[in-house]
Amino acid sequence: MNLINGTCTPGIGATGGSMTAGRLHRSTRRQDRRQVETAEHGPPFGRHRPSPVAFGRVSYPCAGAVVPMVDYRQARFVTSVAAVRRLPSDHGREVAFAGRSNAGKSSAINALAGRRRLAHTSRTPGRTRLINIFELDDERRLVDLPGYGYAKVSRSMSREWGSLVGGYLELRESLVGVVVLMDIRHPFTELDEQLLDWCHAAKLPVLAVLTKADKLSRARRAAALTEVRGLLSRYGDRACAMVFSATKQIGRRELEERLDAWLDADSEPVPVHPGEGATVIDGKRVLRGE
Repeated sequence: MNLINGTCTPGIGATGGSMTAGRLHRSTRRQDRRQVETAEHGPPFGRHRPSPVAFGRVSYPCAGAVVPMVDYRQARFVTSVAAVRRLPSDHGREVAFAGRSNAGKSSAINALAGRRRLAHTSRTPGRTRLINIFELDDERRLVDLPGYGYAKVSRSMSREWGSLVGGYLELRESLVGVVVLMDIRHPFTELDEQLLDWCHAAKLPVLAVLTKADKLSRARRAAALTEVRGLLSRYGDRACAMVFSATKQIGRRELEERLDAWLDADSEPVPVHPGEGATVIDGKRVLRGE
């Protein structure tokens, strides 16, 4: 007899049939436990979103069936601008993606959105000089900043990049965090450090995402991550790091969780899940002026 709903366990007669009493008891207990867990948390990998587990004022789904609070598949391109004054209304919350040309910014955004060509890559690295805006909903956005560091770019173009990106980081009030993408094989270039210094001066939290992690073995990924964490320590608890691969989906869940925390108006702590990509090391979101 099923103790949850008062009916016989499916496939088992009221008297137990050919099953021994011990096997019937164990089978019934397993089914009862599954029904209780389903009633509390929903189907473990079904179509319904699992019940959240609270971490401070932010709720995250149960481990093993994590669903992002923001649906990044809804991202849509809004506009491209060549000057800070031409940006859309400065309201809500937005997260910027920045990094060297060919570091994988567009690939990361496309991986989040589940589309191959939402964010386009210039055929000539370093030639993209526009800020691209992607809207998630009326109050939340992702921002793709121009790439930097390509050797063939002229000095005047480099100055334009500095003026555009520097002005954006300093003046944009709705900016709540910056994802700095670095090729895991060549992290922490001079321009990466310059960008991190700008973010630190603006009191912006930073997530350093080491892209193309699938190009290295697990041991070499771990070594690169340890090195970058050490270099980021100079920026205090506003900077953290993780590994990522758009091709192999390494670190995608952790990236979504960090973005969720930044884009949620009431967010504070971010839970750290064990695993290769779980490298969030700062305790809470810090906004400019705090």
